[in-house]
Amino acid sequence: GSARSRGALVACIILLSVVVTSAAQTRPVAEEQVRRAALATYVHGMTRQIAESEVGDEGLPVLRRLLADPDFPRRDNVVAFLAHLRRAEATPALLEFLEHPSASLEQPAEDRALLLAPLALGHIAKGGDLAALDALLQITAPGSQGGPLARAVDSGAYGEALRDDLVEAALRGLAVSGASEAERRLVEIGEER
Repeated sequence: GSARSRGALVACIILLSVVVTSAAQTRPVAEEQVRRAALATYVHGMTRQIAESEVGDEGLPVLRRLLADPDFPRRDNVVAFLAHLRRAEATPALLEFLEHPSASLEQPAEDRALLLAPLALGHIAKGGDLAALDALLQITAPGSQGGPLARAVDSGAYGEALRDDLVEAALRGLAVSGASEAERRLVEIGEER
């Protein structure tokens, strides 16, 4: 019995070391894979299938880091991946990005990334994240001047014209979310106009 127990223990130790070694070896590869995917050009646009096959859920921490990295040149792809992966973990990073853009908005990819962020929140809200939906409702609330976007304007992150464009993008995000609260907000805004 004890030889059998020792054999089982040795087998478990070997299996554990293989699993730990594999995890340690795949982590850097996964990060590099996500960076490569985020640097690629998607001529026909991003889809959920591309996001899942190229990045997947395990790439979310890398995407969140790239979103905040001022030296990463294709933040627009990062936001597109986050939109199509539809994970609630991305909401705080997207909100932070909307208030504090990571790099100069003079760069077209940065401008695109910022304008895509409210739409990404809409996709995430469609996946069931109430925080993403709440953020879109705050941005589009009548008289709120864009809610959290007003803070970005006040801090000088960008001007009122871009804020207005982001509020329009948030309206599209609400439409994408499919939530009943979003529909009510869109009807209210339509009636006001």
